[in-house]
Amino acid sequence: MKLKKYSWIISLIVLITIVVVIVNIDRILDIDIVTEEEFMTEEDLILIENEQTNLVNNPDGVLVEVFSDFECPMCRQIYPLVHNLRIKYNGKINFQYRHLPLDYHRNSYKAALASECARDQGKFLEFHDLLFRKGADNDMVEFAEALGMDKVQFNNCLLSEEKAPAIEKDIQEALQRGVQGTPWFFVEGENVWFDEVEPLIIDNLQK
Repeated sequence: MKLKKYSWIISLIVLITIVVVIVNIDRILDIDIVTEEEFMTEEDLILIENEQTNLVNNPDGVLVEVFSDFECPMCRQIYPLVHNLRIKYNGKINFQYRHLPLDYHRNSYKAALASECARDQGKFLEFHDLLFRKGADNDMVEFAEALGMDKVQFNNCLLSEEKAPAIEKDIQEALQRGVQGTPWFFVEGENVWFDEVEPLIIDNLQK
């Protein structure tokens, strides 16, 4: 009887706890997002180009997949950690970004299409970095131009939505594999939380 009487108080405490966690998630995870004011300088663009030039994706390495959404707040929060893993295990992992744009993120599908158009010009990962660092609510053509891509080719690809089948294929695969949100990680096909990704990479490298 007493438990029933005070159940609303317990519910209120739980709700407040959830709100506090969401508001302070970046502090809890001890990560940070690069702000717009800090980003679109020529030096930063050169840094992105150099990072991707030096990063080697090994097709025979440990397979690390992430189903993600370019406009998902948590995906943007966790992006620096994923990037650091790619640097730390450079040449030892096969990193695969898989598209899962969520319906309630109005710019995410277009951003996914744009990233695949960038892939045609060998700039997928650079474009991927720009989207997470700058945001998916920006001008995609401007991003392409900043990365030295053929603007006309990119714009034609984006407007035609010719890359939609690639996006839909990833979405269908996500459903088949039981993906329930973003970001969602697999290491060698095994579904894991992000904090389990690195230990599994190490385990697989030691086999």
